Amino acid sequence: MNKKLNIDRNLARNFLWLILFSLCNVGIFAQNYLLTEEVKALFPNVQNGVWISHFNSTAIDGNKYILNLGYDEHDYRGILQNITSNEKIFIEGRYDPIELKWIGFDSIDQIKYDIIGFRKDSVIQLDIISKDRKKAMKMNFIMQNRDLFKLLDCAPFLFCKIYQAENKLTRLNLQRNEDESISGSIFLQSTEENYSLSGKCMDPFCSVSNIVLYNNIAEKKGSIVLKVLAHNSILIEGTIASEKIEEKLHLLNQIKYNCISFPEIKNPHNVKTIVIQDKAFSKFNNEQLQKVKQTILREYTNDSISSIQTYFDLEYCNEDFVSGIYRVILKGEPFIYSQPFNYFLRSGREIQIEDFFEKEFDYNSFLNEIIAFKSEHLIKNKSEEIKNWIGTISKRNWVLREEGLVFYSSYNPNYGFAQIQVLFSEIGAKMKKNNISKRLLKG
Repeated sequence: MNKKLNIDRNLARNFLWLILFSLCNVGIFAQNYLLTEEVKALFPNVQNGVWISHFNSTAIDGNKYILNLGYDEHDYRGILQNITSNEKIFIEGRYDPIELKWIGFDSIDQIKYDIIGFRKDSVIQLDIISKDRKKAMKMNFIMQNRDLFKLLDCAPFLFCKIYQAENKLTRLNLQRNEDESISGSIFLQSTEENYSLSGKCMDPFCSVSNIVLYNNIAEKKGSIVLKVLAHNSILIEGTIASEKIEEKLHLLNQIKYNCISFPEIKNPHNVKTIVIQDKAFSKFNNEQLQKVKQTILREYTNDSISSIQTYFDLEYCNEDFVSGIYRVILKGEPFIYSQPFNYFLRSGREIQIEDFFEKEFDYNSFLNEIIAFKSEHLIKNKSEEIKNWIGTISKRNWVLREEGLVFYSSYNPNYGFAQIQVLFSEIGAKMKKNNISKRLLKG
C-alpha cells in the first residue's frame, strides 16, 4: 500500500481509538458493540462503497471474538476484537472473494500477525500466525445478522458423529474440536484393533479431512482421507496398519455439544459438554462439571490472567450408554487432569466396573493380570520413558466402549495417553448376566 494510504490508515486508527476510549467511559460493553462505523473509518474513500459484515467465534480457551470486516472493490480492512480481554487487531489486505491474505497490527501499528484463510458463503476460516505461539490460533468465524447478533457459547461447527459400516465391522467416532482439529477413534472388528485419530478439516465445512492413525502407544499406524458423501455417509480411503482401506460408512448418531463457563472462575475458560435430553443424566453430568470446576478453582485461583484449556472426549454414546472424559490442562505442569465417566441411560445411574462381573469373581486380580500381560507386550524393546508411561495404566482410569473396557495411562507430554483394551470377548463367561451386558451385547 502506498504512503498516502498508510497515513490515512494511521489517522483513521488514532481517531478510532479515541472513539473506543470514549465508549468505554460511558459504560458500553464490548460484547454488545459492533464496530461498524469504526471499520468504515479505516477506509479513505467510503464514498466508493464499503460493505461491512460481522463474524463471531469462540476459542478453545473460552475467549470470544468478533471479526468486524469491511471491504470495497480493492481492499479488506477490519478489526478483530477479543471480547474477553478487549484486545484488538487491525487487519488489512487485498480483496479476494475466496482466498484471504491479511496482515494484523496492534494499536501502535506494529505488525504482529500474518493471517491467512478463505471464505465460503457465511463462513471464514483463519490461521492467525504469530511469533508468540500463545497467540497463534486457527478459528472458524460465522457471519451473523447485525440486528440479531449474539455471542456463541461454543466454537461454530463442533460435532461428534458416529459412523458404522453396513456389515458393522468398522465403526468411526469422529469429533471436530474447538481448535479446528479432528480427533476420535476407529475400531476394526476384523482385527479387534482400535486406532486413535488426529487430523484436520481441509475446508470450513469439513467435507474432506486428512487423518493420521495411531495405536495404543501413540505409534503412527497409517493415514486416511475422510470424504463426506450424500445421505449422511462418509468414505474412508487410505492405509491402516499397512493394509489399504476404501469403505463407505453410514451415520449412526450425531451428538450435540454445549459450552459453559463458571461465574466463580475469573480466568478465561470454556467447558464443552454433551447434551442429552434426559433429566437423570443432566443431573449426573452437572455433578461431573462441578468436579471439573473444583479442579480449575484449585489450580487457578491465584492467577487472574492465564486462560484455561479444557477438553471433552466422547468415547461412546447410543440410546443406552454414554461415556466420556473431561480433561483440564493443569497450570504450569506437563500434566492433564482426567475425569472419566460411564453412564447407563436405561437405569439412570453411573456404571461401576464391578457391574460387568459375577459377584463371586475376583475381577480386580483378573484385570490387574490382563493389564500387566498386555503392558508387557507393549513395552517390549521400548525406552525407559515409554515403559514408565505404560506402567501408569490403571483399572481406576477407565471408560466404556462398544467393544469393551478401555484403561488409560497418566498423561505424557511427549506421547499423550496410552491405553489398553479389554474386549468383552476376552471377559467371556466371567461377564455378569444383567441388563447392562444384555444391552451391550444385543448386536
